Amino acid sequence: MTTADVTHRGWRSTVSAAADLALLGVLVTGAALPLVTAGAAVTTGSAAVRHHLDHDAWPSLRFLWDTFRRSLLPGLAGSALLAVVALLVVAEVLAVRAGVVPGGWPLAAALLVTAGLAAGFAGLVVVAAPEGTPWARAFSLARARPGQLVAAAGVVVLVVFLVALVHPVLTPVLVGYGLFALHVVARHGSVRHGSVRHGSVRSGGVRSGGVRSGSVRPGSVRPGGVRSGTTGGAPSGDPVRNPAVPGSTMCPPSQSVT
Repeated sequence: MTTADVTHRGWRSTVSAAADLALLGVLVTGAALPLVTAGAAVTTGSAAVRHHLDHDAWPSLRFLWDTFRRSLLPGLAGSALLAVVALLVVAEVLAVRAGVVPGGWPLAAALLVTAGLAAGFAGLVVVAAPEGTPWARAFSLARARPGQLVAAAGVVVLVVFLVALVHPVLTPVLVGYGLFALHVVARHGSVRHGSVRHGSVRSGGVRSGGVRSGSVRPGSVRPGGVRSGTTGGAPSGDPVRNPAVPGSTMCPPSQSVT
């Protein structure tokens, strides 16, 4: 396979994934139009993105339907709570702007920052749903990695900002891309250095802690494949048998001649 073939396949895969995410956004938006199904629609779309990232393939229709059906009641409760919080924040900001509530713009800015972080937390809940207890998992993730909470908040704020700018026809596309971005942000930092956690593998592919410091001494491998001082081998001074030749013995490490 030539470099041109790899490049050709690479850009085709990118375009195909972008088109699939756009279609996913259209399906999620359409399923959320009754409003009462908005939470279940977003949860199902999130589950589809996670399946695609894990298996490099989109889930089956049966998997999507089962996820949607299981998420109806939890999604309805989450959507109602999110709507109440959004209305309270908007009402508070409008009251501060009108001068009804003291504090001025500093208080309004603090409210907006808090609302953004709450939106980021809601994004982490969407990523964690529908498996287990998504609220608890999102809280654990936000507490362990506050940077990911801020990044998720940035993704949600950016999507909302773009929705306000672009034509309404493009809103479903942004929904699909936003779900994908939330999953990427949530996964960032959990896997480092090429799908290997930091510190678990040292340079050369030897796991940290797998070989004790000093267990292999410099020059322990001599020409001809005779090892000396191997872990669990014969003590110094005793003859060492060569497993490749039955009945043969080699000089002990202290008597071997290079």
